[in-house]
Amino acid sequence: MTNAAPIPTASPEQPAPAGIALTLQHHLQEQARFCDRLETMADRLPDAIDERDCLLMAQNVVPLIKRAHDFEERIVYPLLLSLPDTSEDLKSSIERLKFEHLGDEEFAGDLGASLRQFVTNRGATNVESLAWMLRGFFESVRRHIAFEREHILPLVQRHSS
Repeated sequence: MTNAAPIPTASPEQPAPAGIALTLQHHLQEQARFCDRLETMADRLPDAIDERDCLLMAQNVVPLIKRAHDFEERIVYPLLLSLPDTSEDLKSSIERLKFEHLGDEEFAGDLGASLRQFVTNRGATNVESLAWMLRGFFESVRRHIAFEREHILPLVQRHSS
C-alpha cells in the first residue's frame, strides 16, 4: 500500500480535492458532447444544417476548449506534478498534453471561423473541406479526452480521495 501525498486544501482559485476530479470529469463530458454535435453536423452537411445551431457551435467552440484547458493547466497538471511519486513518463505526458492544447485551441479558432463562413456565405465554402475539418477536430479532441479519461482522471481521483 502506497501513501498518497497530501493534497492542498481548497482556495478561491482551486476547488477542493474531490471537486477537482468532478470538475475534470465535467469538462471531459462537455467536450465529448460537443464532439458528438460536431459529428452530427459533419454528417448533415451541406443541406440539413440548422444555421442557428451552426453559429452557436462556432461561437462556443473556442471558449469551451479554452475553459477545459485552462482548468487542466492551472489546477490538474500542477496537482499531479506536485505529487512526490510523479513519474518521468507522466511529466512527459503532461508536456505533450499542454502542447496538444495549443494546437486544439488554434484549430478551434479556425473551425469557428469556417462555420461562420458556411452560414454567412455558403457559396464561398468548400463543403468537403469543412466536413474534413470538423472530423479532424473532433477526432483529435476525442483522442485527447480518451487519454485523459484513461490516465489523468484516475490519477486525480486516486489522489483526491
